[in-house]
Amino acid sequence: MTKAATGRVPDCGQTSSRPRSRGLFSLLRPRNSRDLRAVGARPISKEEHLRLWNIAEGLATELGVAAPALWVVKDEGSNSFVSGGSNPVLGFTEEILGSYTRTELEAVVAHGLARLTRAGKGRVEESGAADDISAAAVTRYPPALAAALRKAAPRPDRGSIRWFVPDAAGRTAEARAQEVLDL
Repeated sequence: MTKAATGRVPDCGQTSSRPRSRGLFSLLRPRNSRDLRAVGARPISKEEHLRLWNIAEGLATELGVAAPALWVVKDEGSNSFVSGGSNPVLGFTEEILGSYTRTELEAVVAHGLARLTRAGKGRVEESGAADDISAAAVTRYPPALAAALRKAAPRPDRGSIRWFVPDAAGRTAEARAQEVLDL
């Protein structure tokens, strides 16, 4: 019998006491979930942060890519991260969500999308000048990206987690900000 005939979903021979959806959840869970859990990240719902979802979906549409999953980490300091793979993630510290202006947040999201797009489904490498240039081009407002870079608190990369402003040798946030303003 079908659901329409009985008003119930057919049993389909399920013999386990576990719900069937648990297996489905494991298929949908990002492979990078261990790294996400290690930094204390959790998914962000649309209801929880509608402005962020609107920015991410709008920029993804403009770039012609699917919007990635959005995650948040309870952490002091403003920063964001990307984690690539088969289920790309764009994540944010709670502080960045509360302290950045809309244009700065848009610049950070554009940077993350550029980085994920450049990486494709492969490994997300360290942030490059190309990501900064792409973000400034998409938003058409380099001063917002420069301000976001200057306000970010560097964080060390971990596993598949790659921070917007990493705590690593190389180009400093200030140098990156100046390069963006010189575009």
